[in-house]
Amino acid sequence: MKKIPVEAAKRFLEKGFQWRARTGEMFSPCDMETRHLFFTVLMIWNHSCPPEQRIWKTQKYYFTEFYTPKYMLTALVNLLVELSIRGDIDKRFEQALDKMWAHLFANNLKKEFICQ
Repeated sequence: MKKIPVEAAKRFLEKGFQWRARTGEMFSPCDMETRHLFFTVLMIWNHSCPPEQRIWKTQKYYFTEFYTPKYMLTALVNLLVELSIRGDIDKRFEQALDKMWAHLFANNLKKEFICQ
């Protein structure tokens, strides 16, 4: 995986952030397994990014009003930063993560990235 600007992204981290699963259970990103983190990021990415930026084909999910655009961007950045500091990223996922980081930083992590 390319060296990504994790330090730059850290300024967007939300202290105490937790991912809310569809069951309502809350997870701290540091407590999530790497594979679970990746597929959560992929799900958020493919539901939020412009169509030309989608990665792989994934199941379509419907999100409740809890998952606002602001929450989804916060989740994406927090989960991506956590993934980026892990040493056990599957080689198959590295290219996808590089593409996400490149797009996010090209757009300055703007909330407008998240599609409605």
